[in-house]
Amino acid sequence: MNTTPDPETTLAAGPIDDVDAFVLTQIRHLHEVLDPPPADLTDRITFAMSVAALEAEVLGQIHRAHASL
Repeated sequence: MNTTPDPETTLAAGPIDDVDAFVLTQIRHLHEVLDPPPADLTDRITFAMSVAALEAEVLGQIHRAHASL
């Protein structure tokens, strides 16, 4: 059995260097240009989280109401 890790595993386990940072910056830029997030994404997320919190609150009240019967 070969216990020597392959070169990709060794490279991936190492620290991020300047080349890695450059490549990640280029990938981020590519995504920003070709597939930017919607302008209202933060508002959508906030709304969805508010709805989920309200649903959880209503469900909790329903469970408490049924438990007291």
